[in-house]
Amino acid sequence: GGRVFWDLGSGTGKAVMAAGLCRHFAHVRGIELLPCTAGIAAVLVEDFARDVLPGARAASNPLRSVAVECGDFFSPHTLHAWAAGDFVFCNCVTWDDATMMRLSAAAEGLRPGAVFVTVLCPLSSDKFEVVDEVELPFSWGSVECVVHRRLTDQAAHLAATLGASMARMGAGGAHGDEGRDVDMDT
Repeated sequence: GGRVFWDLGSGTGKAVMAAGLCRHFAHVRGIELLPCTAGIAAVLVEDFARDVLPGARAASNPLRSVAVECGDFFSPHTLHAWAAGDFVFCNCVTWDDATMMRLSAAAEGLRPGAVFVTVLCPLSSDKFEVVDEVELPFSWGSVECVVHRRLTDQAAHLAATLGASMARMGAGGAHGDEGRDVDMDT
């Protein structure tokens, strides 16, 4: 039980350790593609669990598990695991459009209500709503983070339908108003 945090492309595990200190999560996971970086993260997270966590959270709300692993978060096994998460973080600031499209499609497997935070690049999916955009400082500079919430399939369908209707209205101009001057001061 308890909420699950995932960091996709967890690097040396900074976000994993920060999430481990938050009372909101019972389980914290990270996955990193680069073996050397994942190895460093594993050592740092092990030290964190041993030296920092004891006493850092209330005994009534312990962190039940914290781990990082080396792997590809697009692999079927790992994709299935993080799609069950409640909060997913991904620093995708250097990613190309094709990779972002792949991430967006994979993220659609999250349950409705799940939160997905991306750095700089928003998800491209009608199944998510953007609930906030905030500039945050990182060790390498400040950049915008985009907070998404997974919609229900019904809400996503309604939002897509509304968006398509609005696009059609915009594409055709203001039907019936062509050639008419409108006095906005009256």
